[in-house]
Amino acid sequence: MEYLKEVLAHRRVNPGEDLISTMLDVEDSGDTLTDAEIVGTSILALNAGYEATVHAIGDSLLTLARDPGAYHQLASGEADASTAIDELLRLDSPLQMFERWVLEDTEVGGQPLAKGSKVGLLFGSANHDESVFEASEGLDLMRAPNPHVSFGAGVHHCVGAPLVKVELEVALGLFTRRVRAIELKETANRIESLVFRGVRHLELELTPV
Repeated sequence: MEYLKEVLAHRRVNPGEDLISTMLDVEDSGDTLTDAEIVGTSILALNAGYEATVHAIGDSLLTLARDPGAYHQLASGEADASTAIDELLRLDSPLQMFERWVLEDTEVGGQPLAKGSKVGLLFGSANHDESVFEASEGLDLMRAPNPHVSFGAGVHHCVGAPLVKVELEVALGLFTRRVRAIELKETANRIESLVFRGVRHLELELTPV
């Protein structure tokens, strides 16, 4: 936060073509973004645009290494890349949990939630809801529709979702054009986190095109 405050102060005097400069210039009916809002949005962009994307790429390669048939579907173009990425994000979500504050007394699924309490939203669990996803534990790169919640929902829907999908399409597209087949050589070493789900180490054997 201190680093971003320094960048914000610098960009206020020396604007550029970057995201922070753009946010400083935003105005809607006379309202502008506060410094706290700009810093918060920047932190979100860093977390979602970098760390979550890194985990999404690692998780996707792990999933595909475990399913050679699915990898062939993606590499051959049989499976649409955008549809396939939605399924990869659903099956092994890079962000498993987000916390939210309850703004007013309410009830969810028969469970009362008091104003001011904090709840954990388990995206990873919701993405495996058998009442929503047929064969929810299986990988189907052609699953459509796919109402996964890996990007959240409503007013909290990830503002970087389109960028994340483009990044994954580019990364996996380059990979599949260069690699004919992949094989998992050892059990993946997962990171230790309640929020992020990713691999710390992933050893694959690659067969080049």
